[in-house]
Amino acid sequence: MVRICAVNSDFYSAINRVYAKYFATNPPARSFVPMASWPMEFDIETECIAVA
Repeated sequence: MVRICAVNSDFYSAINRVYAKYFATNPPARSFVPMASWPMEFDIETECIAVA
């Protein structure tokens, strides 16, 4: 499971391109959460949960 939070929903198409590049086949489930305000110095935060 991958959760992606971003300060701007306009990042969605760019995130899709990168996601497709690294997970071309059998991609993990994901969610995209646009944030109205952001207290950090970066534009995107990614949280991943992996099961082996």
